[in-house]
Amino acid sequence: MGWETRRGKLYYYEKTREGGRVVSKYLGAGVFGQIAAGMNQEAREERQRQRDRLKMECAALDSLGDNITALCEGIDTLARATLILAGYHRHDRGHWRKRREAVSDGRQDTDGESR
Repeated sequence: MGWETRRGKLYYYEKTREGGRVVSKYLGAGVFGQIAAGMNQEAREERQRQRDRLKMECAALDSLGDNITALCEGIDTLARATLILAGYHRHDRGHWRKRREAVSDGRQDTDGESR
């Protein structure tokens, strides 16, 4: 989009790409060209404001995502500690399993205590 001088007069054109070609669209000259230029400028500024808002929202969501990740890691640590204290272990880094209790076979040690 821009002003072009042709035969000493200013004209406002909009450039668009259609099928690999750049096509010029006449929007006006003089007052009408200035109105079209003003409307295009306002549209560009609004798109820039939307991009800025989107960047701010993305930054806020990234920060929230970091907090959620830290919370999940803390919950995993707490759950792991609770299971270990309850007598569970992870067999071959797989599922949590309850540790087996030592089975007493009723035999006596040499010092007279049962095993």
